[in-house]
Amino acid sequence: MKRILFYLVALVYSCQLMAQSFILNNADGIPLKYDIINTNPRQVRLTGRGAIPAGFTGTDLNLPGFILYGGNSYQVVEIGEQAFYTENKFTNLHISEGVLRLKAHAITQSHCVSITLPSSLEKIEDTQMFSSQTLKYVYGLENTKITELPGSTFASCYVLEYVKLPSQLQVIGDYCFIETNLTALEIPATVKKIGIWAFMMSKIAEFDIPASVEEIGEHAFTSNNVSKIRMHRTVPPTATDELVFSSANVSIFVPTDATLAYETAVGWSKHIGKYREEVTIGTSGYATLYLETENFEVPAGCTAYVITEVKKESGQYQAKTEAFAAGSIIPAGQAVILKGTAGQTYEYKANLTGTPVTIAKNLLVGTATEQTLNAAGYKYFLFGSGPDGQGFYRQTGHGINSIHLKAHKAGLRLPSTAIGSAKSFVIDFSTPETTGIRSIGSAVQPSKEDVYFDLQGRRVLHPTRGIYIVNGKKVVKE
Repeated sequence: MKRILFYLVALVYSCQLMAQSFILNNADGIPLKYDIINTNPRQVRLTGRGAIPAGFTGTDLNLPGFILYGGNSYQVVEIGEQAFYTENKFTNLHISEGVLRLKAHAITQSHCVSITLPSSLEKIEDTQMFSSQTLKYVYGLENTKITELPGSTFASCYVLEYVKLPSQLQVIGDYCFIETNLTALEIPATVKKIGIWAFMMSKIAEFDIPASVEEIGEHAFTSNNVSKIRMHRTVPPTATDELVFSSANVSIFVPTDATLAYETAVGWSKHIGKYREEVTIGTSGYATLYLETENFEVPAGCTAYVITEVKKESGQYQAKTEAFAAGSIIPAGQAVILKGTAGQTYEYKANLTGTPVTIAKNLLVGTATEQTLNAAGYKYFLFGSGPDGQGFYRQTGHGINSIHLKAHKAGLRLPSTAIGSAKSFVIDFSTPETTGIRSIGSAVQPSKEDVYFDLQGRRVLHPTRGIYIVNGKKVVKE
């Protein structure tokens, strides 16, 4: 009985203590109100502030994460509901390390210019947490543990200029950034959902949507300012309706060979004609491109080539190529070599309704997925810039009977009986139709006048297999 009585007394005491409210000044002498919400561990909720002391002229309100009360240390784990709602006495609000949660409307319409958040923050509850007509800067959000921004978190922050999202964020809620002054925002690669009207009437011109995003709400990017939306997901995210209410001036960039998938998906189909894909020309001024499911338009500023024949004439291998000017539509399943400005990224349209060019024969072969090509009866060469110039070479680490290609890239595939022992082909694109290819390591024999030197410049009277300098040119002798 005594033990039971002891526990009852302890329970009553604990309940009385947990219900206790008190006021304690912060380091600047501002009285702050607290409720004890737990005694083991010792935790309190900050519920607001008292009257500002006469003569106080500070502009910063500092909210502690830990306090000392009654001889004991308490953690301030949360800022209570409407604790600083419509706070209008301070320019800068600093929330210290230790605070875990912001309860509903805890700092809504606080009239601050800047808010600094602790890395300990785990949750923002309810909506419109930072909604304010004066808030310009939110510091520290990127360092928090936040995984979800509730609906309207930054709604109507008309002058907001700076905020960075946490790297582990998964949800951007409905209307989250509606009517903000942000001109740019990096969306983390962990975000899975973007809510309806999330960026409505924002000033962001370009959105980069990571491949992690699985769902986008209707009209998420509706704004007169948006001009470019870049999608990194090959399979379109779920969308119940169009992304932009009026997309007249919007281009939507999608991964290579993905336009068809987007134009036929629910919601995304409302933006037919707005989709673009991109290709980057290499440092040599060339790139290969292969689309398996879509035709595509040769980008402005580029010329596309296919190789239709390789044959040996007068001891040299010759190639017949066919060139297609910018604006030509290349059929699906045809690999090409693109010539353009070195290092430049070109945009192009795909899945067009126009008439594609006719390509009767093409010795270039491509792949939609990264893989090794090694069909029996063929020899393969990788396109690139090598010691003998721009052309096709045996791939390092692969025998001549295979090459490894990245997705949407191409190589040269020739029948094994057609090229003898050639190890590489150098291409001259200066002529638009018939292009000479000089073979290296073929059956061509040097004349009696040829003089061989090794790579150190020493004359070799009886050359064996290897690389030599002959008449000022590198030659591979087999």
